[in-house]
Amino acid sequence: MLVRRWVVLAGVVILLAFSLKAAFGGGAPAAPAAPAGSSTSTPGRSGATAGSRTEQRFVVSEASWHLEAPVSRAVVLATGNELLVLGGLTTGDVSTADIWRLSPGTGSATRVGTLSTAVHDAAGAYLGGRALVFGGGSYSSLGEVQAAPGGSGVSTVAGSLPVPRSDLSAAVVGGHAYVLGGYNGSALVAQVLETSDGVHFTTAGTLVQPVRYAAVAALGGAIYAVGGDLGTTESAGAGGATSDIQRFDPATGRAEVIGHLPSGLGHASAVALGGRIYVIGGRSASGLLSTEIFSIDPGTGTVRSVGALAYPRSDASAAVVGGTAYLVGGETSGPLAPLTSVLEVRLETVRVRTGAAGQAATADSAAGRPRSHVAAQPNIYAADGPNMLSPVVQNMPYRIYVPESAGSDVDVIDPYTYKVVARYYTGLDPQHVIPAWNLKTIYAANDLGNSLTPISPYTGRPEGPNIPVADPYNLYFTPNGRYAIVVEEANQTLAFRDPTTMKLIKALPVDCPGVDHGDFSADGSFAIFSCEFSARMVKVNLRTLSVESYLNIPGTAPQDVKLDPAGDIFYTADLNHGGVYLISAKTFRVIGFIATGRDAHGLYVSRNARYLYVTNRGSGSISEIDLATRKVKATWYIPGGGSPDMGNLSPDGTVLWVSGRYNACVYAISTVTGKLLAEIPVPNMPHGLLVWPQPGQYSIGHTGIMR
Repeated sequence: MLVRRWVVLAGVVILLAFSLKAAFGGGAPAAPAAPAGSSTSTPGRSGATAGSRTEQRFVVSEASWHLEAPVSRAVVLATGNELLVLGGLTTGDVSTADIWRLSPGTGSATRVGTLSTAVHDAAGAYLGGRALVFGGGSYSSLGEVQAAPGGSGVSTVAGSLPVPRSDLSAAVVGGHAYVLGGYNGSALVAQVLETSDGVHFTTAGTLVQPVRYAAVAALGGAIYAVGGDLGTTESAGAGGATSDIQRFDPATGRAEVIGHLPSGLGHASAVALGGRIYVIGGRSASGLLSTEIFSIDPGTGTVRSVGALAYPRSDASAAVVGGTAYLVGGETSGPLAPLTSVLEVRLETVRVRTGAAGQAATADSAAGRPRSHVAAQPNIYAADGPNMLSPVVQNMPYRIYVPESAGSDVDVIDPYTYKVVARYYTGLDPQHVIPAWNLKTIYAANDLGNSLTPISPYTGRPEGPNIPVADPYNLYFTPNGRYAIVVEEANQTLAFRDPTTMKLIKALPVDCPGVDHGDFSADGSFAIFSCEFSARMVKVNLRTLSVESYLNIPGTAPQDVKLDPAGDIFYTADLNHGGVYLISAKTFRVIGFIATGRDAHGLYVSRNARYLYVTNRGSGSISEIDLATRKVKATWYIPGGGSPDMGNLSPDGTVLWVSGRYNACVYAISTVTGKLLAEIPVPNMPHGLLVWPQPGQYSIGHTGIMR
């Protein structure tokens, strides 16, 4: 809610559309493992015997440890067996001055000092026992060189660059640091600077193509600058990005283009391993995030794809320690929400058996295969089949109710004509429209208005005075109908209220900023809620109205929650990792992850209870997960991109209605063909829309979750 309130109060709409290659990330307990595509095999030249051969595999995996605080665009330097993380952007697009020492061997992170100036988009080098930070951005491009002896304590200003630069890179060759690329506040900079002390600088040469946000690594006495942005503004796609692979030779001062990536790319990470340069993630020329991993032959400039990340990542900082490269932090949803996770990148040499044709032998084992959780299992959505309307709602007109979360109104759409037929004032910042447990009333939750607006589902109009409640970001009802639960996101409170009068019964504080969405166990004895800004879930005992436990899922920003039909698994969408985590209802532990798309957000079970639809807000797509196999069956993309957020299914289940939160519209998408049926304009960041009426016997709230 902190980010949402900032967006609403500042009147700023951030439009981000990202690209994601769907990949299944395994079942790691803390974060998604790298998919199978993240490893590649190259025949070895030695050591092979009859029936076997050696292979060198490129492996990317998520470290079991993580940062103490999220950060992107930091300076990361290797010092012996440790890493220094200096500056960067923290949550909310704010520069930090913190200096952290990371020990991969123990997984520890210790804050060891501060920069004299908080900075991001800087470059750095470790020279003469000092950590040097060159330039960077704050409110403008900076020229100072900050030095922290040993990397700890409070840094001092050691010198200054000839001209200010942000968005620059640096590499060390032969005890000298070389500063490449960047932006001086008005133009891109081509000069390559050399220094051995951070005080004295000389021009060592010029790049063929001046760039900012290039991926830079040193190998074999040369420096490679791969890709980079060509624009002079921060707008996505402004000026484009280059595909150039530039090699700079410090000995001669000569720069040349030795090859090209398949397309323009900026904000990527580069590491040198095993005699090659690897370029990981980044953003395309149009600003779309990438999962691609490329290998570059430094001799020929030849580029080949060697896999994909489990989820997109840009603006991570890289350094190599002990033969393993570490990608620290980064972004999956822009600078407002940096990551805490760390990727480990390494080459592994393995021996594999070969068959008669010299191919690696494979085994088809059932181990690890997910069993069916649909067939021959109870179905908690048995009353939610196509058009299984309760007698209570059969005479209510079919309408779509859309809250304008950056305004004060609710729009009403006729689903037959795809037209907005009414607009009513409810209160400031309506986030969701929610049906009551008894199906007789629907409510607009006016978050900043601190009220609920009752709306008649017969007329589609507000039907009485607003009901005062504190901070109603969302609203749920316990399955037995005993309590309404007002989710007070900003207050970090779950308020248990009378479901009819909304009189407060108990306010339950929760130790997890960003409490947002939830769902209930099959027997109604407990609920779990996601905490978007604290990378954790909270389990609430509904008999005692108390917190039972918390589940930490490092590096995540959990969103919508949905129980599977068997009542065994809580699926939880994660914005940061672009997919859904599987949480055991029995043990309250993560048991798997399914990659879907950038900014995975809303979850909806099909009318036949066989599929789970996932809205991928950042990639403009909807993923259809087969609940029996726990695999993505299909992904549907909105033509031209979009930002599908929250919604629900039509009564017959053939149409998925979702808000286009950052595109000022509502989408109607066929669940039969995956095609976009309509795009209806709705202003002011439409959010948690309600499709009404819905099949089912009672409502447990949110955007019409029925049982």
